Formats: sequence, C-alpha cells, structure tokens
Amino acid sequence: MLIIANQVAYFLYSKNRYFLLTSVFILTLSVLFASTFLPVFALEADSSFEPFSTHEIYSLAYKHYTYYIPYEISDSIIHEINLDCVSMSLVIDMQKIKEGDMSIGIPRQMLDVKLFGEQPNMHKPFIVLADGFEVEYEESLTGDLRIMEVSLAAYVNTIEVISPYVVLPSHGSPLVYHICAMPDSEQSLFHSLRPPLKQSNSGISNNDILCKKGLELLFKLSDESPMCVKPESKIKLIERGVGFMMPG
Repeated sequence: MLIIANQVAYFLYSKNRYFLLTSVFILTLSVLFASTFLPVFALEADSSFEPFSTHEIYSLAYKHYTYYIPYEISDSIIHEINLDCVSMSLVIDMQKIKEGDMSIGIPRQMLDVKLFGEQPNMHKPFIVLADGFEVEYEESLTGDLRIMEVSLAAYVNTIEVISPYVVLPSHGSPLVYHICAMPDSEQSLFHSLRPPLKQSNSGISNNDILCKKGLELLFKLSDESPMCVKPESKIKLIERGVGFMMPG
C-alpha cells in the first residue's frame, strides 16, 4: 500500500512539474513574442501609408524622381497618370464605367501651390476638371500629401488637377509660388531618386544628373552612360580607364 501511495505521489509531482515547466516555457515565448514583434506592429500602424491600406499605388516617373501616388477609384481603370510642370497640372487618363468616388493622394513635393511665409500645411486650392468640367472635391492634408475625395459621374475619361496661377494685387501681397517636381530630399515614402541611366534617358542633360548622397557621378568610357559610384571607386575607375568625368 505504501508503495502504491509513493507511486501516486511521484506521478502527481511529475505532472505538476511538467505543468510548471510548460507554463514557464509558454510565458517565456509570450515575452519574447511581445518584445520582438509588437514594436514592428506599432511601427506599421504609425506608417504614413496606413490610411491607404486599401489603395493602389501608381508609380509616376518624371525627370529625376519617381513619385508614388496612392489612389482608389470605384468601377474604373486608370490607364496613365502624367505630370506637366509647364501647365502645372496632373492628368489622369482613365475609364470610368459607373458613377462613384475617387480618392487620390498627391505628393506635395510633386505638385503644390502656396504663399511665401505660410505654414507647411497651408495651401491654395487646386482646380479639378472631369472631362473639361470643373468638379467640387473635399481635401485633407498631411505634411507629405494633399488627399482629395471626388465624386465622379459615369464614363469620365480624363481628370485634370491644376495648380492655378493666382493674380494678386501689386501692393503688399505675398508672393505665390508653385511646386512641381521639386523634392527637398532624395527619398521619402512618396518619392525616390531614379537611377542615373533612367534620368539620362528621360532627357536630363549629363551635368544635371543627380546621385544619392555619398555617391559621385561618373561616365563609362565604353558608351558614355552615367553611373553613380563611391568617391574611392571613382578614382580607381578613372585610373583604370573604365570611367571618365564629363567636362562641364
């Protein structure tokens, strides 16, 4: 009888020990999970793209930079988006089948209009045309985007967003200035610097090609194509007759 009691006691001790070890193991995994993954979730929730989780992103290449335009349009297909810095406008070619809403975020370093001396979030309204007719829209701002909400009729083919020229009185009025393809940094969530060869192929002259910070412009001796290299690599490539600096 005593032997049976001892076996039962040992069994219960083993079970409790197993339960304790299992609990400690699960608790340790929980702590590791929280410390490792939760900060990542917090960063993602704080991302500027978070409000556009259901939006598509259109990549618009223009001269030195590629711009990333979040958009959402019901019952439609976007064929192309073009930026024109001569007319200060953004033209959206699309096929709208049914009436519905369009939401689009316009990077402020791609297209904007404001007055000198205004706070960064201040702006002047765009003009929005749907197939040549002006339409009303609602707008909200972030530091990087002008987010526009527009209700569209069916069968709309072209949306034009125009940064208007403002005529001001000559005495005591602030100056209006337009922003078109004028980023103040080489990269952000809504734009990035294009590779040097793509800049060149877009019509940018050799002396106006931009490189990322810490890199310098050089040209291949074989075909005169541009490349961006580290300063120490630049010297070696020139010494070896592989690259050269464009006179300018």
